[in-house]
Amino acid sequence: MQMCDGSLPLISVIVPAYNAENVVARCLNSILGQTHKNLEVIVVNDGSTDGTRKVLEDYACRDSRVRVLHTENGGVSAARNLAIAQSAGRYIAFADSDDWFEADAMERLLAALCRADADIAMGQYAEEPTKGQGADALKDTQLLEQDDFLRKVFRDGVQRPYYYIWDKLYKSECVPQDCFPAGLRMGEDVEAVVRMGILAHRIVEIPEVVYHYYQNPQGVCLSKFSDRDLDLETVWNRIVDLIGKRMPHMLPYAQINRKRLNFTLLCRLILCDDRKTDIQFHQEEKRWHKQLAAQCAELTAANIPLGRKALMIALAKLYRPTKWAMRLGNRLLRRMKRISAV
Repeated sequence: MQMCDGSLPLISVIVPAYNAENVVARCLNSILGQTHKNLEVIVVNDGSTDGTRKVLEDYACRDSRVRVLHTENGGVSAARNLAIAQSAGRYIAFADSDDWFEADAMERLLAALCRADADIAMGQYAEEPTKGQGADALKDTQLLEQDDFLRKVFRDGVQRPYYYIWDKLYKSECVPQDCFPAGLRMGEDVEAVVRMGILAHRIVEIPEVVYHYYQNPQGVCLSKFSDRDLDLETVWNRIVDLIGKRMPHMLPYAQINRKRLNFTLLCRLILCDDRKTDIQFHQEEKRWHKQLAAQCAELTAANIPLGRKALMIALAKLYRPTKWAMRLGNRLLRRMKRISAV
């Protein structure tokens, strides 16, 4: 797609890959098959121990647009930061190795960005294999100023997550080289989107699906609560500190989402439904419930969906019976899914 000045800009697409030999081909095929052809695909082999290296090198041999960087396993943040430092594109996009783009994703996002004179363009994503777009599916293109976008990232009145990195196209000047926080195993993309949002003055959102987010059906049902989940507290503490320093007028929105995290972590722990995990994180569970109870009035006064507020109140006031009911409902749901799959 040509820009307003008639040029065909280079887009850098960054893909971290760890033990992805069985899925990365689908991702790379979707990128190399884009209708916008002027691309560089930077794939970081993050210390894979399977056949990922060979798959990536085969692609690099077949298509000169593919560059492969090999590194010791340092996590997805370090891999993305390395690729950002090596990128040459005027624009940058991200993908996870088990996901894929629509064939015209880059063309659509670039066209929207050009028309709106925006710094970030974002589209919709579909969850696979369910094909669902989730809540708040957009009907028409909308322009967002910086504050409006960050309020959505902080989930002010919306259910659709705006903090994913892979449904967007960014001007390269909005993507600092240390954008992704090192050492975190979960939530690193949330902080990265906030950092990029701080550098963006205008964001355009289009209604078309541009990205397919693959969730392993077994993993969704059986995922375990672990120390990784605790990284979310670190991420949101960092975000609150960052917003307080850079955009203090937005601090109340960041703070309310940090307080909402206590509710989120409680729900994740409850739905994990594992006795050993309950014992391991007993102290955290007590702390999150205590904080939720203390902050319940403030949270229920915030711009949060009504169903979430009702569950917050139930957990704050009647924790044990609500926990039991949630687990019972989740067990019944899992059983129904197994029966329907037969």
